[in-house]
Amino acid sequence: MPKLRLLVLYLVHCTSHRGFSSKSELRSKVRRWIRGGDSRTEAGSLPAYNKLGCQRCQSNQFSWKGASHCEFCSPGEVPTPDQGSCQACPPQHFAPINADVCQPCGFPFIATEGACVWWHLVIFAVVIAGVAEEADTVIRYTAVLEKLGVDKQTIDGQVCEMLAVQSQRAGVGMQYLLSDTFAELATGRTNKADPTFIDMKEAFWLSEDPIGSNLRCPRDGRPGCALVDWIPREARREQTHFMSWTWRYTLGELTSALRMFQAGEVMENVHFMCFFINNQYRILVEESTTGSADLEQVFEVNLKRIGRMVAILDAWHQPVYLSRVWTVFEQFVASKLDIPVQFVMPESSALSLQQTIRRGDAGIEQITESLSAVDSQKAKAWCQEDEIKVKTLIQESVGFSHVNQHVTAVMLNWVGEVVEQHITELMDRKADSVD
Repeated sequence: MPKLRLLVLYLVHCTSHRGFSSKSELRSKVRRWIRGGDSRTEAGSLPAYNKLGCQRCQSNQFSWKGASHCEFCSPGEVPTPDQGSCQACPPQHFAPINADVCQPCGFPFIATEGACVWWHLVIFAVVIAGVAEEADTVIRYTAVLEKLGVDKQTIDGQVCEMLAVQSQRAGVGMQYLLSDTFAELATGRTNKADPTFIDMKEAFWLSEDPIGSNLRCPRDGRPGCALVDWIPREARREQTHFMSWTWRYTLGELTSALRMFQAGEVMENVHFMCFFINNQYRILVEESTTGSADLEQVFEVNLKRIGRMVAILDAWHQPVYLSRVWTVFEQFVASKLDIPVQFVMPESSALSLQQTIRRGDAGIEQITESLSAVDSQKAKAWCQEDEIKVKTLIQESVGFSHVNQHVTAVMLNWVGEVVEQHITELMDRKADSVD
């Protein structure tokens, strides 16, 4: 009995003094307390490790009345004086998740719940997340910064700069490219069942109603934006792949190849696709710039930043891909920078390639000969100025012969991988049939 009395005294010490209705209730409470805490422990405390009493939470933790353990407050909050709950930090103060006191955070830094950051980063985070496109968000952050003494012109300038970066780094998502929405836009504008992207160029920008003509471009602030700024917000995110392709492809060829590519991917891909990313309103309608403007810096910087390329090859036999100066140049630069490249083809072309491989040496030789026909000096571009610029860059750097050899080696290496994969699949099927 003395031991029971001792336990009861400890229990009463850290609980309210309300009596128990019976001895059985008392025993039940004591047993529950011994096993891991009582439902009536005081706020700011928890059952002691030895089960004989209560102990206070650490100074940076809190507990509700009756809790069996202590917790940290959320970022931007600290425990109340009695440690029974959390309280928000006052204005211009912050607290990380395990803090027991709020810390001051004065301009040019701004408190953002769990951190004290330079004010530019607040806007940057908002813009990159995409929520800065909502007017209310921009207004709210502008008001906060103005109260801290930042003039509106400075804020507007920072927001514009960051929106421009967001626009330049935004890519078009695979889901949108394969969607009925884009297919209906393409076929509706061109009045063709399976238009090429050259057809779309005419219908999208050289018609009486150019796409994006009434929207402000985030990059230069003038009317007329890139297609990536016009498509739905959910269809664009930061680029994950650089797409090497040509506008001569039909919508069907491109989407078939992308579905083949998507089958081997576990994540949604977002593509740097010149048709969407470059401001075609400036290039085609105003003719105030070209696709090859600042080629040396812009192209390599983008390719390095993205870090991965998917090359859409229309066919293995006399592919259009190898006759265009842009795609040949892109393969050369990707190889030079050691950027991983994944080749994909439309389903019909992929099946044709497999059938030709099955012919053995003769088929493989035919494929090799076709994909070795790289002649960068004869390759063409839709825009004469672009063609001259790219060829001049090649000629003044490593020369056409070097580029031809480089790209041929890339293509043959890919053919080797395809043949190896085909042989592996045959061996696996044979092994399965034996089993």
